[in-house]
Amino acid sequence: HKLKKQLKNNDIQHLPVDYELEGNQYRLAYKQAITLPSYSYLINKVNASSLVPELLNSDGQSTITTKVQKNQTIYSDGGDNRMVISNQTGKVTFSSYSDLNYYTGPAESARKHVENLSYNELLKQSFMRINSIGSSLDDVRFAGYDLTNQTAIFHSYVAGFPIISDNNYGGFKIQILNSGAQQYNFSIYSLQVMVPSSGKEVTLPSTSQVYQSLLQEGYSAAKIKGIKIGYRWQVNRSSKLVVDLLPSYFVNINGQWSNYQNLLGNSATAKTR
Repeated sequence: HKLKKQLKNNDIQHLPVDYELEGNQYRLAYKQAITLPSYSYLINKVNASSLVPELLNSDGQSTITTKVQKNQTIYSDGGDNRMVISNQTGKVTFSSYSDLNYYTGPAESARKHVENLSYNELLKQSFMRINSIGSSLDDVRFAGYDLTNQTAIFHSYVAGFPIISDNNYGGFKIQILNSGAQQYNFSIYSLQVMVPSSGKEVTLPSTSQVYQSLLQEGYSAAKIKGIKIGYRWQVNRSSKLVVDLLPSYFVNINGQWSNYQNLLGNSATAKTR
């Protein structure tokens, strides 16, 4: 009864949707144009000095070398672990080829090498790795698993929709291979607290309209692997400490999620997709 009452609350936005069968799976589709709010947040920046002991120097005995090269800072322990941070975007790529990389208990020191991990174990290990980074997981959800490169994908969510960004703002990609190799992709930037904003609303077309626009632009139906609504990350013009989150459609083409507006009006690019 409490759930039914909550669903009837006028403060909850109701969006009519369909589930359309595409290939061998169902796709969520919005039946009509919808209007969604924009949001603004203060952003938190993690210092590299706090990531080094978590990822490169967990035993407290490694010698860490630091090198600045082509707008990026590279940290290495001289062995199996390496972390690269983009000085422009804050994108982090951590790579390791250590055998002792599978968490077997709550203590971070409890690790061992396992030859083969089940799908359930891969997801569990991926989640534990995000915990090891020290990130807040309040609004982080599992978004999918890419079988082609054995990568678990997590996104931060706002008002029920994921934040999608090429620079991993609000997201994590955790790759674990049975060979012992692993790679984490995330960002030193994360959301802190919501701040007052202009509250600008954005009206998006129906999913079918977006799909037809892509076909008319020249994109192949076979290469459109998914269409969904998410929030794009945009630095506020007034302050670099604030980020604006703007709703948009995102389209999965060639394994990459792209803002649909960037795909339209570019016929030359479309013909190569």
